[in-house]
Amino acid sequence: SVCGKACGLDRALGDPMIEKRADRFCFVRAADRKTAADVRAAHCLELIFLDPEGEEVHRAEFKDAPSLDKAMAAAEERCSPRAVAWAPAAGGPPDAAGKLLVYAFADERKESAEFLKVLEDRAVAALHDRLVFVKTPWKKGGDEARRWAVTQVPALVIVDPVKGEVLERVAGRKTPRELRALLLKALAKVEKK
Repeated sequence: SVCGKACGLDRALGDPMIEKRADRFCFVRAADRKTAADVRAAHCLELIFLDPEGEEVHRAEFKDAPSLDKAMAAAEERCSPRAVAWAPAAGGPPDAAGKLLVYAFADERKESAEFLKVLEDRAVAALHDRLVFVKTPWKKGGDEARRWAVTQVPALVIVDPVKGEVLERVAGRKTPRELRALLLKALAKVEKK
């Protein structure tokens, strides 16, 4: 509640429908101007969901317990681990329409499988909507490896689809937080242009 008025929010938080999800959220009432400004609250009774890294993942208007439940479900979905939707590697670059291309080079080793699994982590999954993932089989000296200057696997090459230039490149084991930071850095480079 941005304006400090409960307007049924406290009652809704006690609803059994909400209690089943409540342990997965931390609730903060933005009743003062500074907190409201920090989360860029626009009006009273606005629900703003942040992920553990402090990034906004969902925004909705509070009306009643069912609307709160629906908003919580949407926020959970955006913060849950999610399988990567791989674009086909063959036939040239996929249509990225305002998204970054992320080429993932991997082989059959366990290290590559673990690396690709990190892309499904909730910290990275929150960015999936802004990215197009292309899984590229790695062959030492292969055309794609030479094109993107990949010398070892597992590796990611993040490309601006408009200019075709490499924004970021990483190889070897990375944590979800490290990959998230790298992806955000690449996204920021494109947004600055």
